[in-house]
Amino acid sequence: MRRVLHVIGIRNGWAIDGRGKALSAALAEQYDCTVVSTDEPLPAGDGFDLIHLHSLVFIPRVAAAGYLEHRCWGFELPSERALRRLARAGAAVKEASFCVAKSPRLKEIIAPELGPDARCEFIANGVDCEMFRPRKLRVGWVGRKEESYKRFKGYGLVSEAVSALGERWRGAAQIEFAPDASCYPVRVLGRQAMAAYYKSLDALVCASQSEGCSNVVMEALAAGVPVVSTDVGCAGVLREEVGLTIVERTADAIAEGLESVLGDSARRVQVMRDRYSWRAIAEQYARLYREVLEWKCHDG
Repeated sequence: MRRVLHVIGIRNGWAIDGRGKALSAALAEQYDCTVVSTDEPLPAGDGFDLIHLHSLVFIPRVAAAGYLEHRCWGFELPSERALRRLARAGAAVKEASFCVAKSPRLKEIIAPELGPDARCEFIANGVDCEMFRPRKLRVGWVGRKEESYKRFKGYGLVSEAVSALGERWRGAAQIEFAPDASCYPVRVLGRQAMAAYYKSLDALVCASQSEGCSNVVMEALAAGVPVVSTDVGCAGVLREEVGLTIVERTADAIAEGLESVLGDSARRVQVMRDRYSWRAIAEQYARLYREVLEWKCHDG
C-alpha cells in the first residue's frame, strides 16, 4: 500500500481532526496515511511515496525537511492570501507534482505557475456529515385533544404525511410531527406560550374540513412560519398575498405541500452527503494521487 504523508501547517482541532485525520481515515482503504503538523518533529520524506502539504504557512520548515525535493509532492492553495506564502517557495513550486485549489478561481490563478506536467485540481473541503447532521425539522399542528375535533382538524392526516416524508428523506433529513403539547385556544396556553410554540416550528399545517379565518394560520404566518393549508377560510387570499401553500385534504397532498416548503433543506443535506462528505472528497484525492503516482512512479 502506498504511503502518504499529510503535513498540516499548525496543530489545531479543525486542521488536524478535519483536514488531516478525517481525510486520512477516509483514504485508509487505499493509502497508508500519516498526519503531522509543522510544530512537531517532521519525519523523513524518503519513507513516503507522496507528500501532501495542506498548508503553506511554514514553507521554510518543510523545505528544510527536504519535502520540496521529494519526487512526488504537492500542496493545497486555500485562499488568495496564501499566494504570498507560495511566493516564498520560489522556483520549487515548478517542481510540485500537484496542487489542490480550494476554489475554481484559485485553480485558474495557480495553474500557470506550476510545471508543465503538474496536475491542478479543484477539490472542496470535506464535511463530517454525521457530526454535522441537521436538527429535526418540526411540523406543527394546533387544536383540541378530543378525537372528534382532531379528526375534523386533520390531525391524523398531518401525522401520516410527516411519517411519509421521514421515510422519503431517510438519511438526508429528519422530520418530526410536533403538535402543540397542550391545546388551543390562548385561554389555555397563553399568548406568549403560543408565540414561542410557533417560533419553534419549521412549518405548520392546517388540515381542517372547514374554517373561517383561522387564528392558527394567521398567527403562524405572522411568526414567519411557512403554512400548508387545505383550501378553507381565507386561505386563497393568503396564498396570493403571503405565499401560503394550499393542498387537497389527503396525507399525500399534505406531504407534497410540506416538501415544497421544506424540501430544500433535505436536498441540501443530500447533496452534502453525496458530494462533500469526507468519503466523497477522499475519492477525488485518491484519484489525484493515483494519477500523480502513475506519472511519477509508473505505478500500474
